[in-house]
This record gives sequence, C-alpha cells and structure tokens, in this order.
Amino acid sequence: PIMTPFAHIGIEVANKEDVDAAAAQAEIEGCLHWPPTQMPDPVGYICALTDPDGNMIEFSFDQGVYEKAKEVWG
Repeated sequence: PIMTPFAHIGIEVANKEDVDAAAAQAEIEGCLHWPPTQMPDPVGYICALTDPDGNMIEFSFDQGVYEKAKEVWG
C-alpha cells in the first residue's frame, strides 16, 4: 500500500547538485512531485518524486544526516 498520510522515504545526498540531478531525471520521467527548493533549517535543500507505486521519495542536502553518517561510519 501507499505510505500515508505524509510518510516518505528520505535520502540525503552529498551535495546540492545531486538533488538537482534527481529532480531533472524525475522531470524527464514525469514523476517530479516538488521541484528543488531551499527550505528553512533543518529541512535544507530538497526535491521529491513519486515512485511507481505512488510513494513519495525525498532527496535532500544539508539536513545533517549525511554528515552524521560519515562521522559514525566513516
């Protein structure tokens, strides 16, 4: 089933350009849900797309998750 009401899978990427690239590919595929947008802390720079099942997938930069993962796991 589709995750609801606002459940989503979030993926933080290493740089802003990766968010832009994900959005550009999603636009080509017709599944871009939100264009790249700079949001206030702690959200950061995000875009979202929908997967084939209709779930929302968020790509983000600068939420702190990526840096924390590097700190913990190297």
